[in-house]
Amino acid sequence: MRPGVWYDGAFRRGPTLLPVALMCATVTAGCDVTNPGPVQDKFLDEPPSHAPLVRGAERTLVQAVDRLAIMSALPAREIFPSGQGTGGLGNIISQAGQILPEHTGTQWSFLQQARWISEDAIRRFAELDNVDATTLTRAYLWAGYAYRTFGELFCEAAYDGEAAVAPTVSLTRSEEAFTNALGVAPNSDLRSAALAGRAQARAALGDWGGAANDASDVPQEFALQLSGDDGGDLNVRNQIFYAVADLPYRNFSLHFTFWYDYYLDTGDPRVAWESFEGIPFANGSWPGYGLVPWSRPLKHNSPDFPFTLSSGQEMLLIRAEATLVQNPGGWQQALDLINQVRESYTSDKTGEAMEAWPARSLEDTWTALMVERGAVLFLEGRRLHDVRRWENAGVPGDLQMPDFESRSHLFVETEQSRCFPIPQSEIDANPNVSH
Repeated sequence: MRPGVWYDGAFRRGPTLLPVALMCATVTAGCDVTNPGPVQDKFLDEPPSHAPLVRGAERTLVQAVDRLAIMSALPAREIFPSGQGTGGLGNIISQAGQILPEHTGTQWSFLQQARWISEDAIRRFAELDNVDATTLTRAYLWAGYAYRTFGELFCEAAYDGEAAVAPTVSLTRSEEAFTNALGVAPNSDLRSAALAGRAQARAALGDWGGAANDASDVPQEFALQLSGDDGGDLNVRNQIFYAVADLPYRNFSLHFTFWYDYYLDTGDPRVAWESFEGIPFANGSWPGYGLVPWSRPLKHNSPDFPFTLSSGQEMLLIRAEATLVQNPGGWQQALDLINQVRESYTSDKTGEAMEAWPARSLEDTWTALMVERGAVLFLEGRRLHDVRRWENAGVPGDLQMPDFESRSHLFVETEQSRCFPIPQSEIDANPNVSH
């Protein structure tokens, strides 16, 4: 079964979408236009336009998450650069992991579109009768996940021409959107999607009690995934796949990352990688190091490979972290939850369940948690936020950040980013944002 999205208890393909205006022209009764582009705004209030409108938000959310995932992977040290990059990754590679305002405009724009279209749909639906509950729930969900992404990955955000706000503002808006989704969700899958998103937002806000309560109601097998269409639409093509598909790009490697040796040692399928005889090196040459040995992840191995917005596996780890934060003496309880996740996977090395973490202390358990979250969320655009918050909190244990500094002087000389700045395009256009 190909990657896709869980909706309404059924496995379905990810969004194949046209611009909202074009969709209205083709599916809305009464649209009498000769140009299938712009149509009158009032037609978006017609019931046949509701689902396409919300799917427009979903599509732009895919585009944002896709690009943020690949751009955050280098500063999070999930990947090692080759010296050559495409698109946004090329900008980050050129800066050795420093994210500058001129690098973030595309990601910002897609994420802003996702939350704005969602909220515009919600505003419209509030003035109409008999709006489909599934469509309304999805509108709240995409708004919630867009705001959660802003709160986790951006140093600050600014909305609708207003002044910059701290990540807590974005995360609070995310929490509210998920709460509203729970109020109208017509089935268990959509309810789980809202609970999982709210657990993420609450964890990021430091509300560990609320996060754990939400997470405990999400089944372990649940996963909410988004993908583009079959890869034919370049706008929603998986960028991580394209960066190392050898068509012709080999922009990064898993060599020198923590995950390279970890996979050799454990066979953990979540971070599996491959290399090829006859193709020993990635493209380009990394200053201060030279030709980089090439290995690429088996995850994101197709142009339509999905991104996971939330999962039951992550919810177990949120519950484990909540225990470590609120009751450090209960680390054994947290370890049991961590190993519940770990032992649900089969090792590529042994063909048996992954071995449980043999932690014997609070510090060992924190290390186990950080590795497990890294594996569950590998290349999903979530690791950079984890690195930032754990470093800021000074938690015990080993974060397993690889030593890139010994590989090249550029990592010593360059400030390593922990979040995305407001883009230069927003600074130039918004008089209320001055930096």
